[in-house]
Amino acid sequence: MTSKRLLITVLAIGIALPAATVRAAPLPERAPPSGFASVNGTPSGRTLAGNFSGNARSAAAVLGGMLGALRGYFDGAPVVSSAVGDPNDRGIMAFFDARLQGTPVRGAAIVQLNDGGGGGVAILFDRPADIARSFPAMARQLGGIQVPGGGPARRPVALQQQTTPDGKAAIGVPPGWRITGYANGAVDVAGPQGQLVDVGIYMPILMRPTFVGPVAGAIYLPFIGDPAAAAPVVSQALSQQTVARGGQGTTNVEVLERFNTPPPTGAGQAAYLFVRSRIGGRPYLHFGLVNTAPIDNNSWAYYYSTVAAPDGVFQRDFTLMLWSLNQQMLRDRLQDAATKMRQTGEILRSAARGQSDAYDRANKGVSYYLRGVEVLEHSPSGARDNFDRDYADAVVKADPTKYRLVPPSQYRTTD
Repeated sequence: MTSKRLLITVLAIGIALPAATVRAAPLPERAPPSGFASVNGTPSGRTLAGNFSGNARSAAAVLGGMLGALRGYFDGAPVVSSAVGDPNDRGIMAFFDARLQGTPVRGAAIVQLNDGGGGGVAILFDRPADIARSFPAMARQLGGIQVPGGGPARRPVALQQQTTPDGKAAIGVPPGWRITGYANGAVDVAGPQGQLVDVGIYMPILMRPTFVGPVAGAIYLPFIGDPAAAAPVVSQALSQQTVARGGQGTTNVEVLERFNTPPPTGAGQAAYLFVRSRIGGRPYLHFGLVNTAPIDNNSWAYYYSTVAAPDGVFQRDFTLMLWSLNQQMLRDRLQDAATKMRQTGEILRSAARGQSDAYDRANKGVSYYLRGVEVLEHSPSGARDNFDRDYADAVVKADPTKYRLVPPSQYRTTD
């Protein structure tokens, strides 16, 4: 499938279900719909997978059309019992029952849109008695299915380890990113959309010219012990040098948040900073570790590691940029500080919250559906509990004004 998120979702669901232990009889064969690949699972079950292009804006709308098209593959249109999706309607999973040449089957239909208006679809199904065992194996093989006309199956994006020419530093970067600078174990990396990762940058700063006169390329500033106060001043000095070399200047540097931490160099003061700026006139956000420390009576050190990207790109790629740092201790410390700081922590949490909640509901929905369990709610009181599907259906039919079956999209953590 072309969608990494679809693969991750289904893998997460599959891992939560019991492993297959019994070999079941194969399902009846039938040619897949045009544009779909059909792969039989091991030991049982079947996956139909396909890609689509266009200008799709609603995963739910794509799902509706896909289910209608499947009436020619199954013995009629699949009957959907419930569905769960993300709040932005970019992905959806529906649980269905159908018949294939008279054989009852049960499974899940999944749609995930990509940023270009296309996306991927998958239908995983098996006999009702076997689906709980076969689903994990089908989920695991989903990413390796080659779709007709879609080229080779795509794998989730993996960081590529790159080493600086001097062999003193290594960093994991996504495809299309490149090392732009290095020295003594420090490394600068740039991404295709303005992303910037600077690791282990150590800058000596002079407070006044030495007895031999000014040093070419040196920065002259009085000692600033507070990292939050030093960052805008040092950034301005570096920007002046960058502009002099024909590069883009950094302006309007503003520290939005700080989180003090013991200095990694063992001296001076250190803090994790969340910073806003403009680079070449474009709004940027930065998050990093800054350590200031005196060296002697005439110089001081400014040490930093930071990730930055244009506003909008930063929120999307913040976690990815943190994970590109290969020093485990630094990465862990940056991640921990980010979760403790209010604004950056919210970026991390909001990026994961919608997906995590959707994954949790989908995981629970699939597990319950495949095991024949329903969440039954007493509408007047809101009380809920889990029951066998047949029993729950009978209760709702007996008194639909007081009881209802709760769809997975409305599951709570306690359900």
